[in-house]
Amino acid sequence: MAFWFFCPLWILVCFLALPLAVVGLVRACVEYRASKSGRTSRPRAVVGAVLSLLGATASITYMIFLAGHPDLPVQG
Repeated sequence: MAFWFFCPLWILVCFLALPLAVVGLVRACVEYRASKSGRTSRPRAVVGAVLSLLGATASITYMIFLAGHPDLPVQG
């Protein structure tokens, strides 16, 4: 886990992961509404929402970590 916090690649990835996670959450909501009418499966929509929420949480957590430790990107 510590490797992910100190990996310089995450500095770039976290800024891409957050918008993609938000798009995933919107798509999961759309699929969940479609599952009510029987067009798609509900578990697929729920899994998509959970994974998108997990990605957004990881990205936000890393951004908060970087804000608290501004010298880390220079060390990486």
